[in-house]
Formats: sequence, C-alpha cells, structure tokens
Amino acid sequence: RSPQGFQLKLEMILLAYSLLLKSAKSLEPETLRYSIGYQVMAK
Repeated sequence: RSPQGFQLKLEMILLAYSLLLKSAKSLEPETLRYSIGYQVMAK
C-alpha cells in the first residue's frame, strides 16, 4: 500500500461526498460546515 494510492482513494471519497452535498437540495449549516472543515483537514 503506497501513500499515493491512499491519497487517490481519499480524493475519490471527497469527490463523491462533495457531489452528494451538491445534489442535496437543502443543506444544513452544520453539515456544510463539517464538510468544509473535513476538506481543509484532508489537504
């Protein structure tokens, strides 16, 4: 298992998660704040 492979998988998860958020019509502030914080932590 290489760190690069893990990074790629993490990015794919974040991409799917962000698409999930965009598809949601009504975003709760808590969920949105959590997703932004999660993306910042992942970088």
